[in-house]
Amino acid sequence: MSTVAQAQETAKSRDEYEEYLNELGCPDEDMAPDGRVPHSHMLAYGAWLRIHDPIAFNVGFNEWMLERR
Repeated sequence: MSTVAQAQETAKSRDEYEEYLNELGCPDEDMAPDGRVPHSHMLAYGAWLRIHDPIAFNVGFNEWMLERR
């Protein structure tokens, strides 16, 4: 597989992981008012996490990819 094809596959997988997190929803410990995710982003938790905590998003993504193999 070419480098470009690998990059496209990874991007597609990242989108799938983000959607997976969106479907799961915001974890209880992250919910506002005591948590770090504002009410307006609770339904798009994957997108919020990717933007505001990319390290956690990437760690979760890598674990998710290992589980899918």
